[in-house]
Amino acid sequence: MAACRVATTCGSAPASVRFRSAKSWAHYADDSDRESALDAYRAAIELLPVFCLDLQARQQALTYGSDGLARDAAAYAIRLGRYDMAAELLEEGRAVLWCQERYI
Repeated sequence: MAACRVATTCGSAPASVRFRSAKSWAHYADDSDRESALDAYRAAIELLPVFCLDLQARQQALTYGSDGLARDAAAYAIRLGRYDMAAELLEEGRAVLWCQERYI
């Protein structure tokens, strides 16, 4: 988990590596460190505009299969009773998906 956190926050690493590291960090933190998992989900969502430069890529990253990133993040926050955080994460995911003017 510590290595994934460092890789996620490493500014010199490619965005794709940072994004995958954030998703791995969230996965590993899921059972053991709840606040860390929420930080990881938020970091992954915040990396989407850098990692996914077009609308289709962002949509795919957010909704891939039935395990979409924003949904997973919100579901995790709900399991923790952090409803405010769940709404925030869903809103961030939606904003990333629809914010086109800079990235398309």
